[in-house]
Amino acid sequence: EVDLVVKLDTDALVLGPFAAELARTFAGDPGLGVVGRYRLGAYGDRRDFRPAAGAVLRAALPFRVYRRDGRRHVVLPAPRQTLRVHSRIWAARRHGYQLGEHCLGGVYAVSGALLGALAADGALERPDDWTASGLSEDHLVGLLARAAGFSLDDSPLFGASLEGLPAPPAKLVADGFAFTHSVKGDREAELRAEFAALKAVLPSR
Repeated sequence: EVDLVVKLDTDALVLGPFAAELARTFAGDPGLGVVGRYRLGAYGDRRDFRPAAGAVLRAALPFRVYRRDGRRHVVLPAPRQTLRVHSRIWAARRHGYQLGEHCLGGVYAVSGALLGALAADGALERPDDWTASGLSEDHLVGLLARAAGFSLDDSPLFGASLEGLPAPPAKLVADGFAFTHSVKGDREAELRAEFAALKAVLPSR
């Protein structure tokens, strides 16, 4: 058993201490399953779930369509895979799920209580079923959390955006974010060096 798990992409950075604050956040709300950048971006901009909603709807279809070598291919997944997605969507909707809602996948935290509930429910079994659904992991985690009756929320620890950084390194550090995303791109080495120069990348504690 664990208290919480932090998921970080390779283009995310830890900027400061986070464990104690995340533990307090989850302890203060036992029904809270995932925190990160949820409805709001790092500086208050509204996030749009519509692209993720489309992905969830496509995952519920009894077929997958993709292009390769200029051709359109249709794949029929195993009925069990489609049924698992359908069952989680219906369960999530009963708990007020907004189609596509999720915390931004670059970096987020999951409570130990949610992981325990997913394990007990069998949601973590046969992971290939979820891979075959075509859902990205952040969209899937949002769906599974809501299906299990857990909520998602924004956390001030996360200075993350989908592409690029939400602010220059010096501002992210000054504003006290514990995580940031994404340094990926042509300037990745430069950005990592800048964070290191700011002594921002600290061991978690």
